[in-house]
Amino acid sequence: MKQSQSLSESGALKLEFWQEFNNHADNNADFKKTFKLRKPQPHHWYDLALGSSDYHISMTINTQKNVITAGVYINEDKSLFEKFKNNSEDIEKTIGLPIEWIEANKSSRFVVSQTCNINKRADWENAFVWLYEMCLKFRPIIKKYDK
Repeated sequence: MKQSQSLSESGALKLEFWQEFNNHADNNADFKKTFKLRKPQPHHWYDLALGSSDYHISMTINTQKNVITAGVYINEDKSLFEKFKNNSEDIEKTIGLPIEWIEANKSSRFVVSQTCNINKRADWENAFVWLYEMCLKFRPIIKKYDK
């Protein structure tokens, strides 16, 4: 059975979205220079390394709620999460959007979101541009507050 046949319709759509995301990255020199692209997977998330195992940039797509997110995922470090959260005003000012702070038992994250219907391929290019911009804004924030 071919991989595309074994994927659910939703998984196939997610895989195609991230494949196009990678293909489209060639059009964004700053993003391509700043981040190493990963092999797309049929998941609702796509992660970008930041040179530390403590955190990474995470992007998500939600095909049911028609929302995309970009933000920072922090692996099991509540003090680091608090350090970022204590600077939420400056971070929101830098990003230009309200931040959603999500604290879980082990890992935590903070994200920005935008409405986007992933089922409409005509919306993908705008989604890619927004995701690239948000990731590029988050990277210097991480470097600024993780000292």
